[in-house]
Amino acid sequence: MILQPATGYLSSSFNKYGIKFFGVPLPNWGWEDAPLRGFFNNFHYLIAILFAALIVLHVLAAFKHLLVLRDGVFQRMLPAGRN
Repeated sequence: MILQPATGYLSSSFNKYGIKFFGVPLPNWGWEDAPLRGFFNNFHYLIAILFAALIVLHVLAAFKHLLVLRDGVFQRMLPAGRN
């Protein structure tokens, strides 16, 4: 969760346009370098795919507890007063 925004920031740092966060310019730590930008962009993309896969795996595990194991773990995840 830390590497995802860090690699996105670094990928954007290696272009000539700079970085803005909700319109606020951020310090640019890099220079215009297409290979470095590509490296960090590919790493950023890979982390996004892995993060999405972990979210899907987590949701599937929750449904396994609800539908297959029926062990009450899913109900404990609900807010207090709803179980």
